[in-house]
Amino acid sequence: MAAGGTMKKRRAVWAGERAGIPIAGGRLIDLHAHLWAGREELDARLMLEEAEILGAEYIAISHLWGYNPSPDQVHQGNDHVARWVKQSGGRFRGQAILNPRHGKRALAELRRCYEELGMRMVKLWVAARCTNPIVFPIVERCIDLRLPILQHAFCKATGNLSNESLPEDVAELALRYPQARFVMAHVAGDYIRGAWAIRRAPNVWADISGTYCEAGMVETAVRELGASRVIFGSDNGIAFNLGKVQDARISDADKARIFYRNAKELLP
Repeated sequence: MAAGGTMKKRRAVWAGERAGIPIAGGRLIDLHAHLWAGREELDARLMLEEAEILGAEYIAISHLWGYNPSPDQVHQGNDHVARWVKQSGGRFRGQAILNPRHGKRALAELRRCYEELGMRMVKLWVAARCTNPIVFPIVERCIDLRLPILQHAFCKATGNLSNESLPEDVAELALRYPQARFVMAHVAGDYIRGAWAIRRAPNVWADISGTYCEAGMVETAVRELGASRVIFGSDNGIAFNLGKVQDARISDADKARIFYRNAKELLP
């Protein structure tokens, strides 16, 4: 089937199911999604379809090349994001992907993303563990600019990458910089450990993206952190993650906070 036909079929399926997908509060923001290198257009168009059909106010997107992108790759990736933000009619918000290993060049790229591309959030992935001092200048500049940071963290049963942050690392960084605002991605995968790790750091929110088949994640995050510190993110899997919140045994008011209000307060 041609790409256009696939899109039309997909839209029809989503539209037919939408009546059975009540979003508590009726509003949705997705604070964690990506354009992957080599498939930027496909990723963007699929997310725009979902945003339109589900009535999402916006999806926050960053670009990913690989674990340790070069300065040119970072620059080009942020340009990809800026271009799709411009084309999205307001459905996308840009997150500046940065590689802390680039030192002053990373700070210059942050300035470019803020001043020229209009980005108001930063994404840090796995180029450096977030407790590495090379990360600190980026955090300090984000404090100055009042930019929240989406920080990847994951606890992998098979073992983490050498520079991949753990939830304890995110808590340590947040306590070092209490003026900064962090969103820890995925509730760190092991959501019990993740939620426990960041309880003591009130300037860390948790997004619920990235682990699709686990019951209990949302309830645990709300119980340990409070609903005001839990944020909806999809990691490009919006339908799965909608279900996690909708089926969670929490109040509709808490669901509405997770779907919309918390992200709106963090990134208006």
